[in-house]
Amino acid sequence: MEGLTENIFGAFVGAVIAGIAVRSWLISMMSNVEIAGSAAEYLVEGSLSMISESDQYLYTDTQVHKGK
Repeated sequence: MEGLTENIFGAFVGAVIAGIAVRSWLISMMSNVEIAGSAAEYLVEGSLSMISESDQYLYTDTQVHKGK
């Protein structure tokens, strides 16, 4: 029975190590964009065309509540 417990513990430790390795690899694959100083730096010149200059919002009535 003691050998079975060691095998289960070893399998658990191996699964945790494998999970950490896979997670680290997946995170490293996502890091393909450099941080920009402003939002405009993410756009390619001429790639965005605006057909209207008016802003429309879903909720136009807003209320601000100030605490006492």
